Amino acid sequence: MILLFSICNLAWWQVLLSWLLPFLLGWWFSRLLNSQYPVESDETVTESLDLNSQAKWSSMQADLDLRLKSEASLRDELNRLRIELKSTQLQLEDCQNSKKSEPVHIDLDQKTELFPESRMSSEHLGSSYIPETAFAALHPDQLQIVEGIGPKMDEFLKSKGIITWKDLSLQDGAQLKKDLESADAKYRIIDPTSWPQQAGLAHHGQWDELIMLQKQLAGGKDDSSNTETNSKLESVLIKMGLLKRYDQDDLKAIEGIGPKIELLLHEAGIKTWKALSITAVSDIQAILTAAGDRFQLANPSTWPKQADLAARGEWKAFYEYQDQLNGGKEA
Repeated sequence: MILLFSICNLAWWQVLLSWLLPFLLGWWFSRLLNSQYPVESDETVTESLDLNSQAKWSSMQADLDLRLKSEASLRDELNRLRIELKSTQLQLEDCQNSKKSEPVHIDLDQKTELFPESRMSSEHLGSSYIPETAFAALHPDQLQIVEGIGPKMDEFLKSKGIITWKDLSLQDGAQLKKDLESADAKYRIIDPTSWPQQAGLAHHGQWDELIMLQKQLAGGKDDSSNTETNSKLESVLIKMGLLKRYDQDDLKAIEGIGPKIELLLHEAGIKTWKALSITAVSDIQAILTAAGDRFQLANPSTWPKQADLAARGEWKAFYEYQDQLNGGKEA
């Protein structure tokens, strides 16, 4: 049997309760579920998303700043390397740099053979080819320009209060020998008798006479043989970089010409100082221009004049003229 209820047969509070009871049960059940499985509110979710986005943006911004700084650093390094490369290229092509690279051995016997247009024996050449600036760079306490005096003798003399050329010139050679023998038996082989004379010539700036005297000495003794070597003074000047020496027709002797430019000139048929001396500056410039931009800074304006002095063996004028140049250009 089916029982049928009619709202009309129920009291009003029964009707209200029939509607309210399911609502209360649903509300209670939802609270129970929320307590066990809490769900973030939309506001919380939005706030969390904002924080994540902000963190990502900050990270991206920091990464971008880092990359920009790195790029700027790389650009600076690239510019520095470009400048360094250009400087290196110029140094390789610059005669002045090549002249500084390695001292060149000098032999006055060979010098007279290498310069046929100025043939004169080294016995008469003396210091005529050495610029005054080279001698001016010497100091009076450089006792080692004296033939027979090396580092140990220099130290020994200065320990005795003999400091300058003048001091040494006032000494007695025989007494110096006794002092040396008293200091050490192995010094008996040293003959200092010519030292005061050499020092006196240096003190009075008599360089030509000093060179001539030293060419007659070997280890401070008179040499009866006719074999000539560099004088001690010349050797010191070479070691100090104050005196240079070049083979016949070495174009690198010309300030402003390095190995690569020398090769260019050789390929153009300019292989001697004489040939370079009679070549117009405009023709030399045309050779450099045709070789490319890497030679655009070379200035050949003084090359023919330098080559002419070298070809004629006017070495003193040659060196003095080069002293006035800056990278092969007249200052």
